Amino acid sequence: MITELCIKKPVEGNIQGICCICGKETGKGHKVPFSDSFTGYSFLIHGDCACPHCWTFFKTRDFRFKSWVANSDGVRFLKRLDIRVVILFPPEPPFFLYITQSGQRQGWLSALKLINYSRDTFIISTDWAGHFMADREIAFAMDILIWRLREKKISKTALRTGGYTMKQTRLAIEGGWHDLIETARGYMKTPLWEVMVYVAE
Repeated sequence: MITELCIKKPVEGNIQGICCICGKETGKGHKVPFSDSFTGYSFLIHGDCACPHCWTFFKTRDFRFKSWVANSDGVRFLKRLDIRVVILFPPEPPFFLYITQSGQRQGWLSALKLINYSRDTFIISTDWAGHFMADREIAFAMDILIWRLREKKISKTALRTGGYTMKQTRLAIEGGWHDLIETARGYMKTPLWEVMVYVAE
């Protein structure tokens, strides 16, 4: 189930300055909201506060711990299987898509300016496979291939690493579907394949 984010409006502060996250001037900023363990300083802009929008963004923990997609209609937090639907059927542009496996860091911080204006080719931001350009037609081909191999009881680990067992290889050759394994090996190690395997059932 895709859930909507319920933030009625950004929280306003009283600091005047430049937002170190988006670079905009503000008269309603907040003290920079980073903890001692924050490691993303290299991605920030020279500034002295956080504007209301960015401060609220950082203070809302779900942006770190969950995957999400944002466009002019708002923000939706995504479960793993929801992500697959968003990749195959993206929202109306402009939009931004972030996928996390660990929820341990703000992986989107280095990609906030990578806004998508096409539903056919678009950037996916992740916290483990980097930020990369995805082609929806290729994503569909990968999705069908993964589904067919999962039907053959191929594990996600084998799909991701290419570590097929001797028995699986023999069954594939005898069953006439060894070409599926070879096609999957061709996709292996690409970031889109990593993501499509992760979001598959």
